Amino acid sequence: MTTAWGTSFSVSGPLRLSFMINGAYYDVDQGVEPDYIIRTYEHLYDREKLMDYINSLY
Repeated sequence: MTTAWGTSFSVSGPLRLSFMINGAYYDVDQGVEPDYIIRTYEHLYDREKLMDYINSLY
């Protein structure tokens, strides 16, 4: 499949996307490792703590 901008990608199943690097297809079902784990809802909505963490990245 392709997007309107010409980017091509492959759909290998109804819930699985793939991408191609150097002629080989890789699936994206593995996900990613989170940089920061939000353990409770209080941490999710704590803007000050979130901004401190984001600012510490730079």
